[in-house]
Amino acid sequence: MQDISINSKDKIIMKLLHYFITDRGYNPVILHGIKDEIWLENLNSDYKIIRIVSNYIHNNEQLNLDIFRTKRVLKSIQKKTLVFNMETLSIFIDLGDNVSLQEVDNMDLVSIVEEKDLESSKVLLDRFPDINEKMKFDADGMDLFIKLTSDINKNRESENIKVEEVFKEKKPMLIPILVIFNLLIFLFSKSIGNEYIKILFLSENIYYLIIGMFSTFLLGVKVEGFYGFLKAFIIYMFSNICGVLLSFVFNMEAGYITSVFGFIGALINFGTYYRVYLINVLKTLVIPIAIVNLAFILISSSYYLILVGIVSLIGGFLISRALGLKYKENKTDIINSIVMSIILLGALILINFM
Repeated sequence: MQDISINSKDKIIMKLLHYFITDRGYNPVILHGIKDEIWLENLNSDYKIIRIVSNYIHNNEQLNLDIFRTKRVLKSIQKKTLVFNMETLSIFIDLGDNVSLQEVDNMDLVSIVEEKDLESSKVLLDRFPDINEKMKFDADGMDLFIKLTSDINKNRESENIKVEEVFKEKKPMLIPILVIFNLLIFLFSKSIGNEYIKILFLSENIYYLIIGMFSTFLLGVKVEGFYGFLKAFIIYMFSNICGVLLSFVFNMEAGYITSVFGFIGALINFGTYYRVYLINVLKTLVIPIAIVNLAFILISSSYYLILVGIVSLIGGFLISRALGLKYKENKTDIINSIVMSIILLGALILINFM
């Protein structure tokens, strides 16, 4: 195995792929018509896209053409992922001596022709300070190639298992209970003495009850599937409380707009980690349900409910981010979202006292 050598260019590419995929959580992007370059994506990283360009760039004109083509592809990715600031890193493995790298908006360009170039690349070391250490291996030749490809494949298999677990169909437990509970509250509202239960769960309008419960069920099943029973219940209660507190200011009933838009906020948070899913769920579920509920608001002339819905959406987004998402937990995001959730709740309470 050791007698079989790998050229230095392929070795650098394999080591870079190993580092960005196994250590930095990047995923390969399949792009049609792209040759001699590898695109990696991590929308939760500073660099959303990393390109490893292996074709020979022999002059500045060819570099400019490469940048122009890259920007066109990036615009297409932005439309599909709703990422408006797509900072990109282009790593050139085979750059001519007479080529001068330039400054490009939202795109850093580096040349790594030999492994020693990593040590002098300020751009890479600033963003990835451990890259030199992580790219050192005892193995060489075919042993190195086998190790790198094996690690990458194991990482991809592990990530695929996680994604399948997140998106697999799960039997809802919480949402049917909430729907039935709301229906019972509606049917027996006259005999219920607890005003707090009525405030959080009761709607006096039979038409809005039907619309609200149908919307809550469709959205809630997704939310419970992604976040689990307990987190979905917390999201439901927190967004409801936020909406109800604002409705007190208008001295009017909040209804089910609170749970509907609270769940929408939770799904939007989920979509920030799974961008392709966000586009799909917006088109097929979130936007249609939001339009139906907003249409009811306009017909009933209860315009204050639009503000209630917005506050509930913000509450659902913040609390779902504070609770964290399996395999995507970020301590900074969680702490910041907990603080923002407390501030939102405190502000709504303060407004009521004022």
